[in-house]
Amino acid sequence: MSLKSKIIVLTNYGISNGQSYVEKRRIKTLNILNAFVILSLLAGATNGFITKSNYPIWAELTFLALAFFSIFLNKINKQTLSFLIFTLNINLSVFFVSEYYPVDVGNYLYYFPFIISIVLLNNPTKFDRYTATHLIMGFTSFLLSIFIEVPSIQNTNFSPEEIKLIWYYNIVFSIFFTAVLSILLSKLIHDQNKEILASLIEQQKSQQKLNITLTQKETLLAELHHRVKNNLAIISGLLNLQEDATTNLEAKQAIAESKNRIMSMALVHKMLYNDSDYKTVNVAKYSNVLLLEIFNSYKHTQKIELDENYDNIEFTSSELIPYGLILNEIITNSIKYAFNNNPSPKLSINVKKNIQTINLVIKDNGIGFPANFNAETDTTSLGISLIKTLSNQLDGEAKFFNDNGAKIEINFQFG
Repeated sequence: MSLKSKIIVLTNYGISNGQSYVEKRRIKTLNILNAFVILSLLAGATNGFITKSNYPIWAELTFLALAFFSIFLNKINKQTLSFLIFTLNINLSVFFVSEYYPVDVGNYLYYFPFIISIVLLNNPTKFDRYTATHLIMGFTSFLLSIFIEVPSIQNTNFSPEEIKLIWYYNIVFSIFFTAVLSILLSKLIHDQNKEILASLIEQQKSQQKLNITLTQKETLLAELHHRVKNNLAIISGLLNLQEDATTNLEAKQAIAESKNRIMSMALVHKMLYNDSDYKTVNVAKYSNVLLLEIFNSYKHTQKIELDENYDNIEFTSSELIPYGLILNEIITNSIKYAFNNNPSPKLSINVKKNIQTINLVIKDNGIGFPANFNAETDTTSLGISLIKTLSNQLDGEAKFFNDNGAKIEINFQFG
C-alpha cells in the first residue's frame, strides 16, 4: 500500500454511512490532527539534543499514547470520547511545554495550529457541545498557563544561547505545521464541499424527475376527469334523445330525474378538471352551480326564495359525488311536491363544519312529509332510498322531520 493510500485509510477511520457532512469532517479532522500531534511530538523530541538529560521523556510518551488512543477510539466509532481525549491531550501538552520551557522560547506559537483545530472540528452553523467543550478546555488551559506555575516541571537550566536556538526552532516548526495543517484541512473542506455539491446535484436531478412524474400524473388525472365529464355528457345526450322519443309522461319524468343525477356527477368532474390541483372543490361553489342547473331543468313557474349558508369547506370527489346526488334528490323532491298552492315558497340549505363532521340541513316551507311517513320502513320512494344509501356512503345518517315543512338533516364524516 502506498503512502497516500495509508494516509487516506488513516483519515477515514470512523467514517460510516448516515453521518452528516459536519460529523465526517470532524472525524477526518480529528484523525489528521492526532497524526500531526504525533509528528509534532516526535519532532519536538529532537529538543533532547539541547536539553540532554533534562528532556521529559515520560511526558512525551504520555502525549503520544493519548494521540494513538484517540485515533483508535475513532476507528471503533467512539467519536465523542475520541474528541474529548484529543482536546484533553492538546491542552495538556500545550500547558506542559508552557511550564517546562521559559516563555522566551515562544511555545505560545503552537496556539496557531490549535486555533485552526477549533475552527475545523466544530459546526460553523451553530454553537454545539463540541464547540463549547473545545473552547472551555482551551481557555482554561490558557489561563492556567498564565496564572499557575508548577516548579516541579520547570526547567531553569537553559542558557541564553539555548533559549534563542529553541525560539528559532519553535518558529520554524509552528509555521511549518500551521501551513501544512491549513493546506491539508483546506483540501478536506474542499472535498467536503465537492461531496455536498455532488449530493445537491443528485437531489436536483431526483427532484426534476419527481416533478416530471408529478406533471405527467396531473395531466393524466386532468384528462381522466375531462373524459369522465364528456362520457357523462354523452349519456345525458342519449337520455335527451330517449326523452324526446317517448310520449309516456311518467317515463319522461324518470328520464329527466336520471339526467339530473348524471348532471350532478358530471359537474363534479368538470369542476375538478378546472381546478389547479384536481383534488378538491369548494362546497359553496359547487352547490350554487348545481342548484342553478336543477332550477333551470324544471323551469319552475314559481319564484322560490333560496337561503344558502355554507362554511368554507373543500370536498374531494369521493365526498362531493354522493353530496351532490343527495342535494339533487332533496331539492328535486321539494320542487316537484312541496309547494302546491304555496304563495311564497322557500328553501334553505345549511352546510356547517364541525371538528370531524359535516352537518347538512335542507328545509322547505311546503306541505311536509305525510303524517304516517316513516323513513325507516319506507321502501316505495326511490328518492328517500337514494338519500339514505348515499348518506351511508358518507358514513352518515339521514333524519327526516316535519318542521313547518319538510326538513332533512344529515351528519357525516369529513376528511
